[in-house]
Amino acid sequence: SYYKNNRISGHRDQKKWKSTIKNFEKIFQDYEEAKKKLRVIDFDDMLTNAYETIKNEYEISKTIRNRYGYVNVDESQDTSMLQHEMIRQLVRGHNNLFMVGDEDQSIYAFRAAYPKALLDFPKTYPKSQVLLMEKNYRSTKHIVTHSNRFIRQNKDRYEKEMFTDREKGTRIKSVVVREKNDQYLHVAKQLLQKSDNETCAVLYRNNLSGVAMAHCLKTANIPYYIKEEKSNFFHHWVIKDILYFMEFSMDLKNRSIFRKIYFKMNAYISKEMIAYVEKTDPKQNIFDCLLDNPKLFSYQKQKIREKKRQFEKMTAMPANKMIKYIVETIGYGDFLDAQGKNDKQELDPLRQRLNILQWVTDKAKTITEYKEQLASLQADMKQAKDREWPGIVSLMTVHSSKGLEYDRVYIVDLMEGIFPNSQNSDEMKESEGAMEEEIRLFYVAATRAKDSLELIGAKEMDRKKVETSRFVEAYMKKRK
Repeated sequence: SYYKNNRISGHRDQKKWKSTIKNFEKIFQDYEEAKKKLRVIDFDDMLTNAYETIKNEYEISKTIRNRYGYVNVDESQDTSMLQHEMIRQLVRGHNNLFMVGDEDQSIYAFRAAYPKALLDFPKTYPKSQVLLMEKNYRSTKHIVTHSNRFIRQNKDRYEKEMFTDREKGTRIKSVVVREKNDQYLHVAKQLLQKSDNETCAVLYRNNLSGVAMAHCLKTANIPYYIKEEKSNFFHHWVIKDILYFMEFSMDLKNRSIFRKIYFKMNAYISKEMIAYVEKTDPKQNIFDCLLDNPKLFSYQKQKIREKKRQFEKMTAMPANKMIKYIVETIGYGDFLDAQGKNDKQELDPLRQRLNILQWVTDKAKTITEYKEQLASLQADMKQAKDREWPGIVSLMTVHSSKGLEYDRVYIVDLMEGIFPNSQNSDEMKESEGAMEEEIRLFYVAATRAKDSLELIGAKEMDRKKVETSRFVEAYMKKRK
């Protein structure tokens, strides 16, 4: 979709455009071939075919132009390059076009939104007029002033002076707690004091934050609504791996589980060694089977004996202590760190998952309780999608919050690597565009607030220091 909506075509364009997806070109070509064989098209093909038809088939394009003498486009900051080109073809001749959009709220670059078309509007349509809508009817003076100052650090925008007739309102708060999970406890404490008719939202950059926040509200018996529960947290391979390690510690003969984790425990176990185990007595302890292998070197045997002792020790542990033990002692942490380096993450989302997992299952004494606590939270989050009640606390990503407004807004997990997102860090070093997108995203989050806004971050995650988001200082900065 991104590829086609940005009109990337031909070998030259493909080489210039870098995808982070491994083997993207082959996947793309295979997908195109599969559609041809099945004689189907997708939505992006519909757009491309429509554009080519309007551009190249004179009679068809003339009929369409005559039928639609006036064209209105709303939310045009979210429109792709391909769609803008199609609009240009549709109005060619009469140019009766009315376009509404805010380049400061363009936050869908990942699906090919093209806000540059708004900035190029006077060039594309030379006799056009640009009207600035600078009055804000939603937020207090404090929020409008700080938001206006914050967004001005972006260069690719129209210069605007946003204002409001509303009162100054309460001052914007910035709270930095010690530990990452303390943020959610802080928000829950604030929400216990909200009035029944007051609307409140907790906003975050990534869905992972929603899991931690939902757990905290569930524990505090605060009903909450989730607009879109898209988190794959409960099905993620890291969460599955932890359970595999736990279950294997209870049955050291379980070959099917061992095959899934043997290369994730820093034990020098090869595929050949696994093949040797497969030929041995299935009722025998797997580590004993490995030690019977005459081809092993002494350092390998030493490592296997060490792992055997570690897993036997795990058997007597309460489940809530196992996660840390698996990560720090069994060696799973080394495997995750290697994965994080491969993905070039600053604040590794894999470690974030573990941090949340440990927190939401901290009361579990047995593996059964551990599974029950996870299942309970998962079920509660699914049910939360149907709890759209008046005055209920809303949890959502910033992307999902666009177009909405709340009396009180809390933005959580304001740490470097989360917001701004570490996945864009390489792009940000290479181009200003990726950072400007993150700035716009924060601007959208802050401007959801009508009366009260609180920015919340932390100093540590798992006792390791993390940096407060650069956005907090930039947003709170006073006029010079």
